Amino acid sequence: MNIAVICAPQTFGCNTGMYSVDLAAWYFFHRHFSHARVRFFTLYSSPGHFGNTPFAYEGRQAFAAWESKCDLILYWGDFLHGRAYRQAMVKWLIQREPDLSREQASHLMRHFLYRLDAYDNKTPAVMLYGGTLLFNDWCDYSDTDYRHDLTSLLKRAKAVWMREPFSSAAIQYLTGNYQVMQGTDCALLLDRAALSLADEDRTGPESTPRSGRIGVFLGRSHVAAAKVACLLEALMVASGARPCWLNWGSQPFFLDRQHELLEFFPDMSSIPSVQEPVRALSALPVFDFIVSDTYHVCVNAWNFGIPAVCLLDDVNNSLAVNDGGLATRDKRLIFYGHYNLEPFVVRASEIRDAVACQHTVQKLMVQLSDKDSLQRVQDVLRSHASACEDRLIEEMS
Repeated sequence: MNIAVICAPQTFGCNTGMYSVDLAAWYFFHRHFSHARVRFFTLYSSPGHFGNTPFAYEGRQAFAAWESKCDLILYWGDFLHGRAYRQAMVKWLIQREPDLSREQASHLMRHFLYRLDAYDNKTPAVMLYGGTLLFNDWCDYSDTDYRHDLTSLLKRAKAVWMREPFSSAAIQYLTGNYQVMQGTDCALLLDRAALSLADEDRTGPESTPRSGRIGVFLGRSHVAAAKVACLLEALMVASGARPCWLNWGSQPFFLDRQHELLEFFPDMSSIPSVQEPVRALSALPVFDFIVSDTYHVCVNAWNFGIPAVCLLDDVNNSLAVNDGGLATRDKRLIFYGHYNLEPFVVRASEIRDAVACQHTVQKLMVQLSDKDSLQRVQDVLRSHASACEDRLIEEMS
């Protein structure tokens, strides 16, 4: 079996969260379809450094040469089929290949992401897993070309699993198929064994047991550093653990906030020492718990059994979390709501001063000390991911 996995290009450098999504695809096929030929493709090349990785990203030119040999094209995760993403892909493709006209770039994008020139009876089969239309609103579906392309792709697809309920509802409306199964974020198909397989040379502090550390990564919020420091100091006193920077990602994809916290914690260490995605993922189990404003830090931490406190700004007027602030339809809140994790969400207003911080930390420590509930979270995540994985295997077999 020849399989093409279509991924999102890492436009702004190495994003560990996006990599965890794609690593989950590699791990899925490694375990269940080890004899298949699986290749990973993006619309254009990614500039990021991914270190020691078991798979490589190839561009659309390589995909075009291999397309006729494919048995299955799997669109995997991310915002690949959102309208804003569609518009951004055209813009970024022209920036990287300035010889392309807008019409040419649009056609290439539509063929690659929507199978524009494919027909119902034409192989390969198409499946979609773990994608999202979360930031779409109703006016996006008034775009005739977009709605045509998306609806045609969905109706031709052999199977579709979106990662959250908003997107599943949109798919049901567009296709008239109200039996669409709820999927997961693709990263939930990872487990710790995948990290050892992906990086056999993994050594250093990130592979040691937990040892009284609070993992901290801020890259998506503007919560004042003094407020964050107040929260961390209260957590230190309550838990006996010390903050340690999780080296998850850097500019231009993430805000540079580490230096702000170093003013309050000048001896704060940082792991892993090398900024590579597998190493950052492997570092998660080192920590007693995590404090982060970044979606896939939280998703991967919970998936590996590490509680993650999600730190959020006040709400802004955008649907998109990447615009900064708390989005009105925020993927972090939807993930936490989906798995009943709202007690681990902390908003800026809840740490506005020392009194508020103390009150918030008292509530957090109750949750962090409830081992039975934490185990139930892990059981629910694994049960949901396992059920979806079984359906994927069934559809591909």
